[in-house]
Amino acid sequence: MPNPSWTDDHSRLVAEAAPPVGEPADAEVDRVWNLVAARRATSTPARRSRRRMAVGAGVAAIVLGASGVAAADMWHARTGVQQTDAESIRLGGPGELIDPRGADYEQVLREEMADIPFPSDEARDIAVADQVKFALRDAESMRIAQSRGDEDWRSVQITGGMRAEAARAALCAWSNSWAGATTAGDDSARAAAIEVIEGAPSWPAITDVDADQTITPKKMWVTDEHGSTRRQAYFDTTPFGWLPLVVTAAGGRDLEAMGRPFAEHTRCIPELVPDLPAAVPAAFRVQ
Repeated sequence: MPNPSWTDDHSRLVAEAAPPVGEPADAEVDRVWNLVAARRATSTPARRSRRRMAVGAGVAAIVLGASGVAAADMWHARTGVQQTDAESIRLGGPGELIDPRGADYEQVLREEMADIPFPSDEARDIAVADQVKFALRDAESMRIAQSRGDEDWRSVQITGGMRAEAARAALCAWSNSWAGATTAGDDSARAAAIEVIEGAPSWPAITDVDADQTITPKKMWVTDEHGSTRRQAYFDTTPFGWLPLVVTAAGGRDLEAMGRPFAEHTRCIPELVPDLPAAVPAAFRVQ
C-alpha cells in the first residue's frame, strides 16, 4: 500500500510542530551554546532524511530556530539539558540533548545503551560504530553550514532517540542469531534468541518512544499535482510498529518472514544480519 501524497493536513501538522520560541534569558545564554537547528531537507544530506524515516524515533534533530537554547560544551557530548518540548519528544524520544561534536560522544552512547542486550560484544560494537559514524557526519555538516553562514546550523541528538536506534540494532542482531540457529537446527540458541525477541516490546528504550507498536491501515484525502482530490489508503506506523511482526515470525522457521519487517519498515546494518539477508534490501546487502 503506497504512502500518501502531501496534503493540507501534513502542512498543518508541520506548522503546529514548530511552536514559536522566545528569546532566552541572559543566564541561559551565559550557560549554554545556542545549539539547535533545522536539518535542511535540501542540500543537507538526504542521508538524514532516509535515516529518520527508517528509524522512526531515530536520532532526531531538534528544530527550535536560532533563538532557542540548548546547553552544550564543544568538548563534551552531554549538555545537561533535558528535552521538554512534547512534539520533539514524540518525534525523537525523551531524554538529554546530546552534542554530536563532543569528543566523548562514543562513551556517552555506550553509557546510554548499556541496558540494551546484544547477542555479542561484536554486535554491540557494530551498532556503536554506526551511530558514531553518523554523529561525525552531523558534526561535519554543522561545520560546513556554519562556515557558509547559515543561520540555523546547530543540531543536537536526544538520548531517547539514540537508545531507540540501539534497540533497533539489537533486534536486528538477535534476529540474525535466531536465523543462524534456525538454519543450523540449534534449538538451544534459537530458544535463547526467541526469549529476547519476545521480551523486546517491553524494553524501556523502545517503550519510551513507542508504547503502542502498531501498524494501522488508514485513509486520508490527498490532492495531486493536477488539483484532483481523492481518498488514498496508507499505513499509519508507529516507530516500532514492525516489532510485533518480528515477534510473530520468531515463533516460526521462515527466514523470509523474519527478514521482511526489517526490510520493509526499518533499517538493519548489513553487518548485523549476515545470516538473515532478507532483513536488508538486496542493493545494501554485504557481498
